[in-house]
Amino acid sequence: MGPKTKGAVKCAGCNFKIDSKEPTVEALSKKWHKACFACVNCAKPIDGDFHPVDNKPWCNDCFMEKKAPRCADCGLPISGTSMKTEDGKTFHKSCFDKLSLGVCEACKTDIAYTDVSAIL
Repeated sequence: MGPKTKGAVKCAGCNFKIDSKEPTVEALSKKWHKACFACVNCAKPIDGDFHPVDNKPWCNDCFMEKKAPRCADCGLPISGTSMKTEDGKTFHKSCFDKLSLGVCEACKTDIAYTDVSAIL
């Protein structure tokens, strides 16, 4: 009979036992061998920031290329601060500011982007 593994922690990547002396990563409420914590899209090991998508790790490059929201104005991926309109469009803050109609003189609140083509 082999060694008992009852209660042993298994790696979320390879499903093999994690030895207590091995370097590990704890992410997404799971434990991984350091070498197994990799992007699900490109398989490159992740050492630092990552993006959880469907409870799986994505490296920044793959996330920006394939999963990041796209700006409704320029079409580029959005990271950091974004603006979302009531109709669900997402913008870089700078693109949104460019399209913004300004501030209401009466109440001093920002007037949000309006799709003028839908009005005409």
